[in-house]
Amino acid sequence: MEDNNTLQAENETEILYNTRSEEAQEVIGRMPHWIIQWGITVMAGFIILLFLIAAFVKYPEIISTQIQLTPLYSPTFVSSKASGSIKQIFIADSQQVSKGQQLLQAISDSSGEEFSLTAPIEGRAVFVMDVKQGMSIQKKEPLIAIIPANFNSNDVIATGIIDASNKKYLSVGQTIDVQLANYPQETYGRLKGKIYKISPVAIGGDYIFNVRFENGLMTSNHNKINVHDMLSGTGTVIVKDKTILTRLFEKLKMF
Repeated sequence: MEDNNTLQAENETEILYNTRSEEAQEVIGRMPHWIIQWGITVMAGFIILLFLIAAFVKYPEIISTQIQLTPLYSPTFVSSKASGSIKQIFIADSQQVSKGQQLLQAISDSSGEEFSLTAPIEGRAVFVMDVKQGMSIQKKEPLIAIIPANFNSNDVIATGIIDASNKKYLSVGQTIDVQLANYPQETYGRLKGKIYKISPVAIGGDYIFNVRFENGLMTSNHNKINVHDMLSGTGTVIVKDKTILTRLFEKLKMF
């Protein structure tokens, strides 16, 4: 009798489980229409949003090139004619001098002959080293730099070099950002300029172009760069500023 009761209870449990499973499946099968519509709307909105982002967000293509800044009026260095020692100094550091003015007198080691160093141009005489009377000097050793009277640190020639494969992307009027090697971008910022001249022929497989800086040598971080000697850096040019959608269509055309 007990076995029959147990068997009957198990059968009733199985029937109840199957009945409830069928009811649950029926409820799921009758998912409200608004939920389906809402899901389709969200998915469509998401696709439209992606399309708008691809249509309006630009993904620039850039090329990098070497840039050199050279002062238009470079300092002229006065060097020793022979090894020896300084006998007398006639000027002070950073003094304004005229062309041909005597700067210092020295004595050579070899024959004890005295010789003078004079200013080759007019300008400001700046001691390259701590020049003192009696100090030893070497032949052709730079002692004094004469900065021309018309020197202006803004007057520079900015030259770029680009290989032939990338030359087709350059054009006069393009904007170029220049990061100088000795002036970290995080601190000093970048120089902004425009390309104003491109050489028509290649030299050794490379093309030369010139840059004019819009704000002189004032960087994006408002730091003034003073160019007394040649400076090197890296120039970045945006050659294509197309949207993501345009680039996708270009890729599809290739197939």
